Amino acid sequence: MLNIVQKNIIEFIFDKRNTTYDELSLFTRKSKRTIAKNIKIVNEVIYPTGAKIIPKQNKGVYIEGDINALLNYLKKAKIYIGNSEEERIIYIYSKFLFDNSYLKVQELADQLYVSRSTLESSLVEVRRKFKEQGFFIENSKKGMSLEINEEDRRNLMVRLINYYWSNKDNLIPHKNDINQLDVATHLDNILDIEVARKVLSILNNFLSNRGRTSNAFVRGQVAY
Repeated sequence: MLNIVQKNIIEFIFDKRNTTYDELSLFTRKSKRTIAKNIKIVNEVIYPTGAKIIPKQNKGVYIEGDINALLNYLKKAKIYIGNSEEERIIYIYSKFLFDNSYLKVQELADQLYVSRSTLESSLVEVRRKFKEQGFFIENSKKGMSLEINEEDRRNLMVRLINYYWSNKDNLIPHKNDINQLDVATHLDNILDIEVARKVLSILNNFLSNRGRTSNAFVRGQVAY
């Protein structure tokens, strides 16, 4: 089973066709040693597809073999989200903000590959975080939902994204221009990365005519 970083490594190499450890390290915010370790794991997982990631000195990193089979595998594959307490709390918290449907404890536990009791423990902390801000998770026969109006929901979304970027350094400079920004892969659990990149593309055009601009300004624009 792939985790989100490994999935993003595959997709980045596929999009670039040929890349380098330096580019992968910048994109994922992981060391080159960690990238190499993850590529080895990826190749073990995707072996049945007939595709393989090839890292060759002086030739870069690229995918060889049955690309279509690999892409079909990625569409169907379950992706391991992360299993630290912090990752679970962020995931559950963001689900209540970004998902308008009712949430159920067992379904969340299945998504995170943890026991029901472990999920309920993380849920206690999520409830506490919402309560501190004046919001409550309600239970019904349909499941759990956050009692909140749309304006407050959007404000909490912005706070969450800003908090995550500020603490994880997830808005990163492109290699050739400190003012050209991209979205690092850690945000995949709480934000539609492709939508964020489209927004950033527009903002980057704006930034190129504006001069140096703080990351805080850009984070706020993308979040809204």
